[in-house]
Amino acid sequence: MTGEAAEHEAAGSTTVAVCICTYRRTDALRRLLERLADDAEQVGDRARVGVVVIDDDPDRSATATVEAFADRFELGVRLGASGTGNIARARNLALDRGREVADWIACIDDDCLPDPGWMGHLVDAQRDRSADCVSGACVDEAPPGAPPWLTDEPFLEGPRDLPDGAPIEVGHIKNTLVRSSLVGPGGVRFREALGVVGGEDTIFFRDMHAQDVAHVFAARAVVREQVPLERTSLRYQLRRRFWYGNTEAVVTLLAGRSSRVRVALGGIRRSLGALRHLVPSARGWWWRYGISEVLRGVGRVLGAAGVRVDHH
Repeated sequence: MTGEAAEHEAAGSTTVAVCICTYRRTDALRRLLERLADDAEQVGDRARVGVVVIDDDPDRSATATVEAFADRFELGVRLGASGTGNIARARNLALDRGREVADWIACIDDDCLPDPGWMGHLVDAQRDRSADCVSGACVDEAPPGAPPWLTDEPFLEGPRDLPDGAPIEVGHIKNTLVRSSLVGPGGVRFREALGVVGGEDTIFFRDMHAQDVAHVFAARAVVREQVPLERTSLRYQLRRRFWYGNTEAVVTLLAGRSSRVRVALGGIRRSLGALRHLVPSARGWWWRYGISEVLRGVGRVLGAAGVRVDHH
């Protein structure tokens, strides 16, 4: 922690830069900024807040939306552009801009909405545990018109069943507060080679854990990802599970946590274990989810063999 940062915290004037990467989601971004403005006002007795938005759209479609909030945050709003289609590069740019604004960086995605009090819960958890990084829960919310099976079967992510303040290794980057000094030059960065394939967020946390960073879970800090209707089709969900399995393998190997053979065997076991979902049972017939988990296992096996699947 820098001397200036220590003085801020001692004086009760924690500074937070909320960093958002966006791509052609102006309506969602507007809703998020409105929610953040309300949250920043509520946490004003504990923290001063600014916002950094990195627009990955070459046409800079977020400009008007961001400029409309220029006077809504005490530390202001900064808009940057990447336009590369590489999410890791955009996230690194957001970190760099965030470091210029505040001692702490809060990360959230443009398709998410935090529950009221989100920022305060992150700040309080950091102070209570003297943590260097805090991550909360992320809950997927299906849109109106989504097929019933999407929620009847366990496709969507729910809240993590962890006690408040529990130490963790990996969190949700779209719901994380991290000390700015940790992500500066020579610190933890997003690996840009994963910016198209995916998994850059998991490796970010793995790299941070390797440096013995104190990372805790904030149970009350909840972010809800607004799943768009076009992502509720069975085709999309099957491809997503296949990609997810492939990314799991890539990340595991990059982190040096297992061998290719063990990763491949794990994928085979997952595919075989998923076959039980293809048989009707008392809880219902989860055949869609069963197929998706088979594909997740196949994705792992291919990842162990060196095949990388881009995230679309």
